[in-house]
Amino acid sequence: MARTIAVFTRSLAPTLRFITTSIVLAAFCGIVAMGFFPAGAFADAVESIAYVGMLLFGLCILGGVLWMARFKPVIEVTTDGLRDRRLAPEIIPWTGIARVTVTDTRRRKQLQLTIDLAVADRMKRTRAQANRMKGRDVTISMNGLSGSFDDLANALRRVEAQTRGQR
Repeated sequence: MARTIAVFTRSLAPTLRFITTSIVLAAFCGIVAMGFFPAGAFADAVESIAYVGMLLFGLCILGGVLWMARFKPVIEVTTDGLRDRRLAPEIIPWTGIARVTVTDTRRRKQLQLTIDLAVADRMKRTRAQANRMKGRDVTISMNGLSGSFDDLANALRRVEAQTRGQR
């Protein structure tokens, strides 16, 4: 039975910033649409644009709230394998990972996995996910997630220590 070592979800802070910005911009558009700022000769055009802005930013607020409601684990590290829902819905077994390396791109560390082709063929995924996985390395980034790269690395070390103890 697989034991969960670490779970990483989407970070809440960027979503809250997006919602807050959308609220401020929707309020500004509302103030402009009500005519509190004189627009001179272009008053009708400015008012129309303000109403469109209110609608757009209102939809952004709704989208941000719905996005927050979908906070489920993005990356899970278990004793059976690693699951990154951005790549595939199921767990990538440790036996299906040929190589794990750390890359440093623009001062951001990322985990690079080389997945065996036999395992990649069996995994269910969308066409875009399949194109990213087929025949080349897969990169896992912690951007926008609740943990840091060091948290992910520590979870991988714990899994390695536990599996080494079971052999």
